[in-house]
Amino acid sequence: MGDRVLQTSLIDIGILPLWAVHREIQSGTLDIVLPTHNPTSKDIFAVYPYTRNPSSKIRSFVAFLEEDLKRISYLPPRRSLPKRPAQRPS
Repeated sequence: MGDRVLQTSLIDIGILPLWAVHREIQSGTLDIVLPTHNPTSKDIFAVYPYTRNPSSKIRSFVAFLEEDLKRISYLPPRRSLPKRPAQRPS
């Protein structure tokens, strides 16, 4: 999260993801003012050109992202996506 966005939230009201400010909430620096507000979630996708055998660099990077994002305890559970590639419009 950008420092400018966080600093603005520290002096005013803002909407920020919990994973970005959980330390500030736990320390009491920030407070949740609308605890029942549940904004729509934003999914994270790794997008790359379709190929039957993605390169080892792509596989390694996607595996790294999956492992790194697991450390963030404030993320919703991962949805499974279809394994087939998206169809190009005609």
